[in-house]
Amino acid sequence: IEFLKNANSIQPENYEVMVNLGNANFDAGNYAEAEKWYSSGLAKKPDDLNVRTDLGLTFIFREKPDYDRAVAEFKRVLDADPNHAQALQNITVAYTKKADAANAQTMVARLEKSDPQNTALAKLKEDIAKLK
Repeated sequence: IEFLKNANSIQPENYEVMVNLGNANFDAGNYAEAEKWYSSGLAKKPDDLNVRTDLGLTFIFREKPDYDRAVAEFKRVLDADPNHAQALQNITVAYTKKADAANAQTMVARLEKSDPQNTALAKLKEDIAKLK
């Protein structure tokens, strides 16, 4: 993280450094800090669907989750790419965590249709079934 912060101080507009700072902080469990760096990167490239998906995840994993914000980010990804597997998987998780079985079921069905080999399907379906 320190190396990347130094790189950012030298090249503050470098998109890759911003995203890598987001990733490094995410991996370290610093989700609010990761949000900051992902948001900075998205200000430069708002159409990077993978970074937006990672941004959404920061809202799921933080100590006080914000599932609505996570869902909003994943919906933005799905508006651009309705079959984005990671966004479909993660929005399913967010809806499940919110105990919104109907929306979770809708999203897992979309994921299964677009990516039938997705290794998370069984666990997602199991978690949804526990809500019912």
